[in-house]
Amino acid sequence: MLANQRWFFLLVAVILLGACAYYWKRLSKGPWTLQIGSALLVSGAIGNGIDRYMIHGVVDFFD
Repeated sequence: MLANQRWFFLLVAVILLGACAYYWKRLSKGPWTLQIGSALLVSGAIGNGIDRYMIHGVVDFFD
């Protein structure tokens, strides 16, 4: 159903990254573990977005 919807997934990733950026300011006063977890989540989303744009799919780390 969504196998060839590259632009849809890119759009969703950009929207979610925007939401994360909005809440980033609120997290700056929270615990450091929440900040690190959020940074890992955002960096993973950015990496997946780059993979979807450059190679038209996401490369799995574990096979």
